[in-house]
Amino acid sequence: MIYIITSGSGKDFISGKNTFTFKCYTGNVIALDDSKSAKTWADQQVLFNGGLIVDKATAQSAIDTAYDSRDKNIIDRLPTGDKPIL
Repeated sequence: MIYIITSGSGKDFISGKNTFTFKCYTGNVIALDDSKSAKTWADQQVLFNGGLIVDKATAQSAIDTAYDSRDKNIIDRLPTGDKPIL
């Protein structure tokens, strides 16, 4: 997996034309499959969107921090209410 911390940018931030799979998490963390097209997209986020490619532990820490700092009312509306674990 490739983990990147980056903020969204524009309507085609991750377009349907991409050939990789991904999952977005709280804390601006995106987990990508380990493919050439995902690596290219992640590299573009680093170059053009202030993204940072990180290891799994750093990505989980960003998720934990964002989750723990969220408003309780928002957390209660999440499907499971549980903190995402990579």
